Amino acid sequence: MEDRYVKEKLARDNSENQFMDIFSLKDMAQSIIDDLVKWSNDEIYSRLGGKLECELVLSEAVNARASVDPADPYNPRIIIYMGMVREIYRDSLVFPILADRISAIPGHDESFKEKFGGAPSYFEGGVPDIPDKLLTPLYKIYKSAFEGKDQDARMTDKSIACRFLMFEVMLVWVFFHELSHLAQRHYLFRNDKVTVEKLEEESYEISETECAGDECVRFQAREVLADVEGSELTIRYLLRKKMFHFSSIYLLYCAQYCMFNRFYMGYEPNLDFVNKKHPHPVVRNELTSSFLTEYVIYCLVNMKGDIPVEKISMAVVYLSVKSSLISGIYWGNRYEVMSGELTPFMKLMMDEVKRDEYCSMLMRSVHEHLSVIKGHHLNRHNFTDFIGVLRFFSTDIEEDQQTQF
Repeated sequence: MEDRYVKEKLARDNSENQFMDIFSLKDMAQSIIDDLVKWSNDEIYSRLGGKLECELVLSEAVNARASVDPADPYNPRIIIYMGMVREIYRDSLVFPILADRISAIPGHDESFKEKFGGAPSYFEGGVPDIPDKLLTPLYKIYKSAFEGKDQDARMTDKSIACRFLMFEVMLVWVFFHELSHLAQRHYLFRNDKVTVEKLEEESYEISETECAGDECVRFQAREVLADVEGSELTIRYLLRKKMFHFSSIYLLYCAQYCMFNRFYMGYEPNLDFVNKKHPHPVVRNELTSSFLTEYVIYCLVNMKGDIPVEKISMAVVYLSVKSSLISGIYWGNRYEVMSGELTPFMKLMMDEVKRDEYCSMLMRSVHEHLSVIKGHHLNRHNFTDFIGVLRFFSTDIEEDQQTQF
């Protein structure tokens, strides 16, 4: 594996850790997780006579997992390690500050303004202003605690508001990714392990046990399905909380892109098929972003309003494109050897031939899974309702990939 990371940059994480009290982070995360668990039980498990539990574990692992006994599928557990929570918070803390610096590079904002200046979602700078209705409870608690006290000049109201909104949307997505493994009943596809013994679905494992052949493709397809439904549930969360706004959508894009870059640290710098249970992070990012973009457009089009579909499409595509560029440069400057303007991850994103070949292979397996998932999904209203509605689920993969919004 190429030496694409700078040791001195990586060492900054250890230095920053002293400013991130793990118990305070756990309290912050718990307030969000408790709400998500309640919703999951009210929506899914209570009517089935079961109960979902979620635990935040004091561990350095950047990991999360869903655990279920196939003989008792209505009483599962989600475990999120605090190493994962800390990395989400780290990106949320640093990204808004560096994003504005990146955007201040001469010519950067001008290029976006020329192409997307007419988009309803357009904003100048690396992160958007956060409207009052999106100021999270954690932001309000933080502001109240530090009112009247000296703070780092870089900690502007905008960067603080973005920090806590980005933290919330990404933690929500991680939770819903794990919930999707459970609600889609992925253990049904692992015939050799459907027993009375406990089965654990592992996610976010950077160093994974290898698999091979068709088994690998199926494992990876199920990760894509969890990414996709996790994104759909996150958008439903934003709608439910009245937080569905261009600002929160942009920060969700950014947070996912950062996390997929973090997973890329355990992969080779090419798009050859990997013999792991998780797809190459570039492929995960491509498929997740494609679904998210189309689904957000669908939601906006179906809301009351007089904005033309073309304007809505431009608005969401702008958020997707800008978040990819800003997040990619952010990640490179934080951790990598930067040679030119593109990071290794960004260069692989531009290898459309190999990227699309990999995506197509996984999507064929996704479609094979969908009919079973639709018939066995634990939630009455779920992402399979959009089969036949969104192009993402089209079986005409080639046509789907060529579709331009």
